Amino acid sequence: MSYEVTLKPDQVEVVEGADAYVQEGPLTTFFQGRDGRAVLDCWARRLASFRTADVVCVRWVPAVDLPCRGPDAWRWAV
Repeated sequence: MSYEVTLKPDQVEVVEGADAYVQEGPLTTFFQGRDGRAVLDCWARRLASFRTADVVCVRWVPAVDLPCRGPDAWRWAV
């Protein structure tokens, strides 16, 4: 899986291989779980972190659809 992160001002970053993301204090951090598990535990690997104040939106991108910006894209406002 991958996530497309839109940051201020109009900067887009793609985090490939991330299974999930969480807010850790002032940062939004993306993780890769162990063995494709959906559960994040102490063995999960940090892939990228961004200042939460700079994150405009996070969008999950299916691997076959990278990158995709259609009107039917799944978007979550942060």
